[in-house]
Amino acid sequence: MLSIYLIARFLPLSLILGRTMGWLVFLLMISLTLASYLEFESLSIYTEKKK
Repeated sequence: MLSIYLIARFLPLSLILGRTMGWLVFLLMISLTLASYLEFESLSIYTEKKK
């Protein structure tokens, strides 16, 4: 929540939209989402039973 607040506070929407900075922020968010999902899957104690 702090990172969302900081991005909204210091990077105005006009600076993010349609510029390289916006694409970098977008790619960073996507990569962090995927990495956290994959890490959760590998460390999870809830595994599916494979037949």
